[in-house]
Amino acid sequence: MREAEIDARIDTKKIKVEKLDEPKPKPRRRKQITVKLSRDDLISDIMREARVLGIEPGAAALFAEKVAGKVAIWAKKRSAVTNDDLDRMLSKELEKYNWDLSYIFKNRGKII
Repeated sequence: MREAEIDARIDTKKIKVEKLDEPKPKPRRRKQITVKLSRDDLISDIMREARVLGIEPGAAALFAEKVAGKVAIWAKKRSAVTNDDLDRMLSKELEKYNWDLSYIFKNRGKII
């Protein structure tokens, strides 16, 4: 038996458990994935979500181009943009045209 186990059995009020001879695990780092952002991908993403909501394709194409342009300009100013940042900015710009579509982008990745 180890000394710690013997001490724990003798004095139950002063139990201090320490793991000996075990190295601490190294913290895991998230893998960084680099994705190129294109205006066409943003437009197709907005159009796909608009189709799901049943928005008229002609109207969706008009505001998708405007929103994608503004978001692309915004993203060029930044050195790094996360998916959450992108969805938040898309949601902010889409609020001007369609609140339901904005809500979809705001809550992307969450259970609605």
